[in-house]
Amino acid sequence: MDRESLKLLKSLLPDFLKEIEREFSRDPFVREFVKEERAFKELVKLQKTLLNLFLENLEGKNRLNGKVEESVRLYQVPYVAIYRAVTAAKEKLVEQLAEKEIDRLQLFEVSRKLQKLLNAVARAYLKKEALELRRVLDSPFKEHLLFKKHAKWIEELSESIADLELSRFPLKNYKECEFTKVLNYPESLMVCMDKNLCSYLDELHRLIHKLADSLYYYCSKKQFNEAYLVFKDLKEQVIRFTQVLGELYFVTYSDLEHSFFKLIQFLQREGRITVFMVDFQGLKSLNAIYGEGIVTGAIKEIIKRLKREIEPETELLIKGVTADLYLLTTGSGKRLLEKVEKALKEPAEAEGKRLHLKALVVGVELPPFGQVTPEELIKVFSNLKKEAKKLNRDRLYLSGNEGQRKIEEILNEKYNEHFVLKKIKNGEVDVVFQPIYTVDTRELFTLEVLGRIKDGEKLIPAGIFIDAIYNLHLIEEFDTLVIKRLKEKANLIKRITNRLFINVSFQSLLDPNYIKELQSFVESFGETGVTLELTEQRFVENTQVVEEVSKNHKIYFIIDDFGKGYSSLRTLVELAKKGILKFLKIDGTLIKDVESDPFVKKVIKIISTLGEELQVGVVGEFVENEETVKVLQELGVQYAQGYYLSKPLTLEELLVKIVEEG
Repeated sequence: MDRESLKLLKSLLPDFLKEIEREFSRDPFVREFVKEERAFKELVKLQKTLLNLFLENLEGKNRLNGKVEESVRLYQVPYVAIYRAVTAAKEKLVEQLAEKEIDRLQLFEVSRKLQKLLNAVARAYLKKEALELRRVLDSPFKEHLLFKKHAKWIEELSESIADLELSRFPLKNYKECEFTKVLNYPESLMVCMDKNLCSYLDELHRLIHKLADSLYYYCSKKQFNEAYLVFKDLKEQVIRFTQVLGELYFVTYSDLEHSFFKLIQFLQREGRITVFMVDFQGLKSLNAIYGEGIVTGAIKEIIKRLKREIEPETELLIKGVTADLYLLTTGSGKRLLEKVEKALKEPAEAEGKRLHLKALVVGVELPPFGQVTPEELIKVFSNLKKEAKKLNRDRLYLSGNEGQRKIEEILNEKYNEHFVLKKIKNGEVDVVFQPIYTVDTRELFTLEVLGRIKDGEKLIPAGIFIDAIYNLHLIEEFDTLVIKRLKEKANLIKRITNRLFINVSFQSLLDPNYIKELQSFVESFGETGVTLELTEQRFVENTQVVEEVSKNHKIYFIIDDFGKGYSSLRTLVELAKKGILKFLKIDGTLIKDVESDPFVKKVIKIISTLGEELQVGVVGEFVENEETVKVLQELGVQYAQGYYLSKPLTLEELLVKIVEEG
C-alpha cells in the first residue's frame, strides 16, 4: 500500500474506532455474546489492538500471527464477538476508503489483509483453546479402559493443534482407533450396561473422528476460521462424550457387583460364559496376627497380579461384596483358572511381610443363551463351595454338561410345581418372539410366539416349567394366558409383522375358553395372519380336531418337529390339499446334524422337495451358524430360525431391532 493511502488510513482510524464502538453498544448480536460492561470494554480494547496490528502489518512492522496470539491471550473475549467486530470494521473501513476514492487495487489489498487478520485471530483462538481440550479428560475414571483408550488420542490431537504441528496429528479412521476395538470387551459392556448404550457411545466417537478429519483438512489449508468453528463443535462433542462416559462409569462403580452380575446376564444371552468366585480363607486369624492393613495389602497384591494376567478382550475381574473376588471369561474357563492359581501360588508381600493367602475357588460354565439370575448364580456358588469342602478341595470348576446339570438342579428347586401353580393362578405369564427369516434374503418373515412365566423381571423359558404345567393340568390355562397377552400387544405386533406362529397344546384346541380367546384375537389381528404350531405326533393323531378348528375358525396350522418319524404322508397330503397345513418345521436335531451327516442332508432335501410339491412352506429351526444357513439354502429350505439369526426377544427389544436394521 502506498504512503498516502497509509497516511489516510491512519488518520481515519481514531474517529472510525469511536464510531464503531458506538454502533457496537447498540448491536444486539454483539450484546448477545458480551452482556457485561467489563466484557464489552475488553472487546473494544481487543478490536483496537487488532486494527493497530493490522496497520503495523501493512507497514511491514510486525509478523501478524505471533502478535495476534499475544493479544488474544490478554483478553477473555468470545471468538464470535471479535469475529463480528473485525468483520464489521472491515466492511465499514473499506466503505470509508472507497468514499475517499482510493485506488480499487489498494482497496482490495486492505480487504484481503483484514481477512488475513481474521484468519490470524481464528488461528490464535484455535491454538489457545486446543490445550484446554485435555482438561476435559480429567476424571476419577481416567485410568479405566474406555477413558484411557479415548484420552490418548485426544491428547495427541490437542497437542498437535496447540503447536499447529500437523505432522503429529493423529489422523486415523475411527474403526482403527483403540477405543472402537475395546467397545466389545467385557469391561466396556459392563460400563455401557448394554449394546444400545455402547452403540450410542460408538456413534458419538464416530462423529468426533469425522470432526477431527475436517479439522485436519481446514488446518492443512490454513483456513483457520473454518477450522476454529469445527474445533468448537469437536470440543462440544468431546465434552458430551466424556460426560456420558464418566456418568456410566460412576453408575457402574457405585455398585460394582450389581453391574458385574448384570453383565453376566447380558453375556449369557449372547453365548457361553464362565464365572469364578474366589473366597480367601482364614482372614480373621490373619488379621489377628498381622493386622487388617497388612492382610488387605496382601489381597491387593494378589489382585494386581491377576490384573496383569487378565486378557481384557475376554476376561474381567472385580472385587465383590458377596465374595472376595469375582472373575468371568467368554473364552477358556480352564485358562482363567490357571491364571488364578498362578496368582495365588506365591506369597503376597505387604509392608515388608510375606503372607501365603489360601483361597477357595469355585467356577461354573453357564450354558449359552440362558438366563441365570444373580441370586441363582450365588446359590450355585454356595452349593459348589459346600461340595468343595466335602471333597476337601480348594478348587472346583464345573464345565459343559456338568455345569448345566448343576444349574438345572438349582433352578428345579426354585421353579417347582408350587411356584408354577401360583404364577399361573396370578396370571403371571408373558410372551417373547423369535424371528423367522427368509433363507435367501434374510428378511423377517414371521415371529414365533413363546410363552414365558414371569419371575420379577425375569422371563423363565418353557423348558424349565412345561412339565410342571402338564403335571398340574394347567396347559389350557397357560395357552389361554398367552393369547390374552397377544391381544394386549396386538397393535404393536402389527407394526412389525402381520403373521404369527403360535405354539399350542392339543388339549387347548378342545377347551372352549381357549378357542373363544383365540377367535377374538384372530378377528382383531387378521384371519390369514395366525398359524398354530402342533407337534408332529399330536397333529397326526388328531387330524379330525385340527380340521374342525381350521374350518370353524379359519385358522391354519404348522407341523412342529417334523421328521421325528410319526408322520403319515397320506395325512399330510390330505391336510395340505384342504389348505389346513401351511408349513412344516424340520426337527431341530436334524438341523444340528445337517453339516456333518450326509444322510441327514438327504432327508432335509426330501422334506424341502415335499414342501415344494405340496405348496407348504418349510422352516429350519435351531440354526446356530452361518454354514447351516448356507446348507439350508442349497437344500431349498425357505425359512430359518435360531440363536444365530436372533434369540427370542421381548416386543420392545424387537421394535428397537427393527428400527436399527432400518
